[in-house]
Amino acid sequence: MLKDHDLIHIKSLHLSNILYRLSLLSYTITRFNSEVTERHAILTIKDASKLDDGPIRLQLENDLGSDSAVLKVQVNDRPDPPRFPVVENIRDDSVVLSWKPPLNDGGSFITEYVVERNEPPSDKWIRVASTRFAFHNVTGLSPNKEYCFRVFADNFYGRSEPCEPTAPVKTEEPEANRKKKQLEGNNDNNSYTLLWRHGLVVDAGLSDREV
Repeated sequence: MLKDHDLIHIKSLHLSNILYRLSLLSYTITRFNSEVTERHAILTIKDASKLDDGPIRLQLENDLGSDSAVLKVQVNDRPDPPRFPVVENIRDDSVVLSWKPPLNDGGSFITEYVVERNEPPSDKWIRVASTRFAFHNVTGLSPNKEYCFRVFADNFYGRSEPCEPTAPVKTEEPEANRKKKQLEGNNDNNSYTLLWRHGLVVDAGLSDREV
């Protein structure tokens, strides 16, 4: 198991006048040094990265012919960012945030996710929670206010870059305010037009009454 930017050492039996070639799937690795001793040769790949993860073909050539072998190399690193954050169940003081796990876990299981919030137009991000699940009920928000959210993924080797922030979402007004506005709206609709006719008052929606 190797971490990103470590050195990859490959030992092989020493052959005189040998030519080494390393290739990984679709490209040839040129970032290596060779060291030859009496009993073996060591190839060192410098600045290993995730691109070097996978089967590596070691090809050896000399005047008498060539041979090759496939070696399995795993480069461990921080995970990729989480994906596709979605905000749902928007209340006056909370929202439910969910997301997809990283495509690449860096060779180690995800230990936790870290959730942050932002209040536009500020560029300051505030940590609000950590969880092992790919969703979280974010509480403690202010009513009738805009928020953005983002998520990090942690593994044994470190923390990922943040996912793409969500679009701004606005929390609802407090329930008491919503009921008050609804009541005021109903009162506005309960107005009447009064007409006088031969000593009777005629009002919309009601029967005629004598006055």
